[in-house]
Amino acid sequence: MTAAELCGGSRRRIVAQARAVASHVGMAELGLPIAHVARALGVSPAVVRTGLERGPDLLRAQALSAAALAAGKKRKVS
Repeated sequence: MTAAELCGGSRRRIVAQARAVASHVGMAELGLPIAHVARALGVSPAVVRTGLERGPDLLRAQALSAAALAAGKKRKVS
């Protein structure tokens, strides 16, 4: 997955999940406004709101945390 794909509105499952996690981290962990996160990801505020709800579950499912992501922990994505 590329940054362009993440910010380009792709509907691929893995991209949508990554976008949901980014929405959660951006709003809940970093305190960014919803409009700012939506613009950065190239999606609507409604998509960010959905991601805010889905993000924590997706992180738990992959045994990740926002801190691990910030530290640069990498996982292979196919």
